Amino acid sequence: FEVGLAVAENRLSQIKIDLKHKNEVQKRLTQAIKKDDVVICTGPAGTGKTLLSVAEALLHLKNKSDVYHEIKLVKSIVQLKDEDLGTLPGDEKDKLKFIMMSFLDAFYQLIGEELTGKLINAGYIKMEVFGAMRGRSFKNCIFLFDELQNVTDGNAKTLLTRFSDETKVIALGDSNQVDLKNKETSCLFELARMAKEYPEEGVSV
Repeated sequence: FEVGLAVAENRLSQIKIDLKHKNEVQKRLTQAIKKDDVVICTGPAGTGKTLLSVAEALLHLKNKSDVYHEIKLVKSIVQLKDEDLGTLPGDEKDKLKFIMMSFLDAFYQLIGEELTGKLINAGYIKMEVFGAMRGRSFKNCIFLFDELQNVTDGNAKTLLTRFSDETKVIALGDSNQVDLKNKETSCLFELARMAKEYPEEGVSV
């Protein structure tokens, strides 16, 4: 057990992040993740949402390992024509990796592919599809949730009721990339609006 703990601590100690903000909005995102339990971040592709969120998640995992035991990568999968899980190559792990590449690219950029693989194999980084969250409760986790724009209002309740003690939730979305058949059912705009209109301590947009 002691050997395993030493190996785990060594892996976490290898996490080194050197990332600079390009503008005030990026700085506000980082500050919100440090301060709040739930952060809802909306914005177009290429604005740094995922990279900054992954960087902060890694730093929390390293510096607050007594509180946060793992990073969970969660994505809403709206199936595209001829591209469902059954037709992707490989086993379940390979399919999840394919789906999570937007996250994994950020990990590779920040800490390299080798260390990312070690953290995945050690259970520090876990990948889930949205549907796998139903009926479960999670604690001591940092949740990185992407593609929030592809979650309906009804299903958003599943997301918001899964969290228990010592969880941090970072939900990302882009209102310009709604893939739902009925775009009006996307929860992203309404969730962000409600969080602003009815502010709660520990929740930021």
